[in-house]
Amino acid sequence: MARAQVSQILLTAPGERVMLPDFGVDIDRFLFEQITPEVLKELRDEILGQIAEYAQNLEVVSYQSQVSESNNGSNQLTIRLVVRQRDDDEEIAIIITK
Repeated sequence: MARAQVSQILLTAPGERVMLPDFGVDIDRFLFEQITPEVLKELRDEILGQIAEYAQNLEVVSYQSQVSESNNGSNQLTIRLVVRQRDDDEEIAIIITK
């Protein structure tokens, strides 16, 4: 359940939902940006803000992001979230390759 909620938030572009025009992070747009500390902070703030606003049944216990080079030479951004829903922690890993 938590994974589905977080996936919806991350994969939905703002404006995509008519009745919730501010819903979503549109994580795909970060595929084409150079990954800098500022971009990582913006992404973190956006993800945590969206979860707080639209998934109020979830509590983010931890958030980590890491940039590394993948096997084919492209950059890979890994985001690990641990969310709590009714005393049950679930780790969610999101990997973005560009």
